[in-house]
Amino acid sequence: MQERVEIELPFLPLVNFQRLLSPARKQELPVVQKGLSELGFLLLQNCIDPTLVKEAYEQMQLFFELPMNTKMIFKMDDRYRGYDPGEQTLQMQNLTSAEAAQLKRDKKEGYRIWDPAQEAVSKDVPWWRLLGHPNKFPSKELLPDFIPIMLAYREAGANAICEIMNAIDDCPDISPGNLKDYNDPGFMPCRPILYSEDGGSSNAHQDWGNGTLIDTNVPGLQTVLVSEEAEVWYQVPVMEGCSVFQFGEMAAKITGLKANRHRVRMPKKSRGSKLSLVTFGYGHRDKKIGNEYCAQKILDRFDQSYGFGRFGR
Repeated sequence: MQERVEIELPFLPLVNFQRLLSPARKQELPVVQKGLSELGFLLLQNCIDPTLVKEAYEQMQLFFELPMNTKMIFKMDDRYRGYDPGEQTLQMQNLTSAEAAQLKRDKKEGYRIWDPAQEAVSKDVPWWRLLGHPNKFPSKELLPDFIPIMLAYREAGANAICEIMNAIDDCPDISPGNLKDYNDPGFMPCRPILYSEDGGSSNAHQDWGNGTLIDTNVPGLQTVLVSEEAEVWYQVPVMEGCSVFQFGEMAAKITGLKANRHRVRMPKKSRGSKLSLVTFGYGHRDKKIGNEYCAQKILDRFDQSYGFGRFGR
């Protein structure tokens, strides 16, 4: 059976991010509530400084255009920092092993940047590999402006996710009021992703954390609406000056809402690769959701996907 892909959403969940930071905050909350309850995502106007977004695009484009042998100098290891040449295997939800085998491997490159101010923890802490390790950055001779620009973008994305969580807490019909307790901007990595124009893709999945913030320059992101039972895919529009916020699994467990399910399919007539600047809110490293620490959950997901730690293959 051919799957359905719709171009037009039932409505655009447009939220003026700057108003969320002002006394006019309450006027934006009905759209926050409706967007997350019915669609699973928001379109945030005026979220991150557009100059910073443009500069971050430029720096990551310069990095991804480097020769592969140069990029591999910064290859990610089990500390999950640096360049990912596309070796992740997503742990798919609700699929049999036979169905999972039919899926195409994700076609993308990535790069992970963490807060450099993180403090290292003892190896007695199970998730010590995620904290306090240096980022793998290209030298100033190679890319002079890469480090300050990408660190500034990561920080801006992390702060924005915290503000969105605070706003969701003010929506009494969808939050018990404690999402802000899971804000931890130092535990929110930035992961720029490059999807090639010749079939770049990411299989359908839900993000693991509380929420994900995305700036992107080319269409290709598709979503299933959380309010619909049928699996109909909708194109998420690319709008100038707008960031996408996707509701994640951890926040879904806290609120009882559904996490956003999404994928990337590059348009057949794409005129270039798709670069996405993605910041992940992974919950508070020292807090539990249910019986599991947020940091342990994230580390296990990473290790399962990349074959490190106790999931080594």
